[in-house]
Amino acid sequence: MNTNKNYKDTVFVKLFSNKLELLNLYNAIENTNYSIDNAKLIWIQEVFQQGILKQIEMLKEFNVSREDIITRIKKDYNLTTEGIEKLL
Repeated sequence: MNTNKNYKDTVFVKLFSNKLELLNLYNAIENTNYSIDNAKLIWIQEVFQQGILKQIEMLKEFNVSREDIITRIKKDYNLTTEGIEKLL
């Protein structure tokens, strides 16, 4: 059976784009009772981008050339050169 993962993702995002509803879902799944006041919504893209930025900073500390950083990040994360240059 073939499924359209983009469709499922879109439905999920539409259903849970409201921060309170997403928190309610999390609390129900994890059996927790977090309130909206102490919750911070972090999207997976943000987590992913932070990992890339940390790797770039580490490579810069070791004086790795710009071209080598781009090559390494392209290999590790399958990103375009233009996308990586925006992070540099």
